[in-house]
This record gives sequence, structure tokens and C-alpha cells, in this order.
Amino acid sequence: YECIEWLSSIDQTLQQDADAYPAIARHSFRRLGLYCEALLTFYFEHCDHYPQVYHNVRLQGEQRTLGECDFLLADQQGRVSHVELAVKFYLQHTAGHSEWDAWIGPNAMDRLDLKLQRMITHQLALPQHHDAQAPLQQQRDALGLTGEITSLHLIKGILFFPHEAQQHWPEYGNTDGLYGTWMRISDFLAWASTQHCRVK
Repeated sequence: YECIEWLSSIDQTLQQDADAYPAIARHSFRRLGLYCEALLTFYFEHCDHYPQVYHNVRLQGEQRTLGECDFLLADQQGRVSHVELAVKFYLQHTAGHSEWDAWIGPNAMDRLDLKLQRMITHQLALPQHHDAQAPLQQQRDALGLTGEITSLHLIKGILFFPHEAQQHWPEYGNTDGLYGTWMRISDFLAWASTQHCRVK
């Protein structure tokens, strides 16, 4: 509850002064994903739960960069959480089709099932990857992290269903999550003409 009050007070302050907290000033970010990372970094660094917060920890192998951990967080008991963040918006391209591959992003090649597969098999698995063990241990020694690492994902965004179609959530999808609807421009213009809307 105290955390919610604290975040609400920051929101109120930012409404009055957009530059009150320069690290999370909205106008400083052109990409939503980077803004979300900044907000999460700000939260982790200012909450009491994680005394140690590290953002974008790169694991460098002998020949190439193996990957980057979005966040490494050490709590007061020394436990370490590896958190991967994604902010995505997907359209269900076929009404009634509830499989994960039925959701596409702004780029049609950006499908929800592919994003989840990469998140699970590459990003979340990075700390367990054989080639990452040595560089990860070097990072842990340098940062003073001694506890076991648990990998977690945080995927935020909105799923958009076809306008006026019955909603079919993907299997195991969070039905309490944010959602909206979408329609083609031609359908929107036809709909708008019946609503006495003026379209410029």
C-alpha cells in the first residue's frame, strides 16, 4: 500500500512538473520500450526491496557478445533475480483463432509466439547457457552477487481483437490483461459514417 501511495505521489508531481524526475521524463524517450525500462529501473532503484540493482548487464564471451540481462536484482536475503522486460502490442489477425501465432505486431514478422519462444529459449535461459557461465561468474564477482539466480519475465502491452468479433484469448493468456479492438481503415470509415463522425 505504501508503494502505491509513493507511486501515486510521483504521478501527481509529474503532472505538475514533467521534469521533476529527469530519469523518467517522458519527453526524453522516443521509444516506449526504453521509457518502460527507465520507469522500471527507477522503481527498482528507489524501492527498499532490492539493495542492489543492475541494468543491461552484458555477458561477453571470448569471440562475441552472448547476450544482455535486462536486470539483475539482489534482494536483502542475497537472492538474485534476472528479469527480462518486453513491451509489446499485438493484433489478432484472424478472428476466433486463439493460437499464439495468431497475434502479429506492427511488423507482420513480429509474432507473439516467436517473441515468447525467443524470450524463453534465449533471453531467460541466458544465465544457464554453457558459454555464459564464465562471463556471468565474472560479472557476479565484480558486482558482489553470491546468491542463486532465478530468471523471470515481465511482458507488458495490449492485445487487440478484431472489432466486434468474439474474444478468444490465447491459451494460458492473462484474461485480466489490457486489451482493445482494431479494424481496417475502410471498415472504420464505414463505421464512422454511421456515427455522424467527421473524419479528416
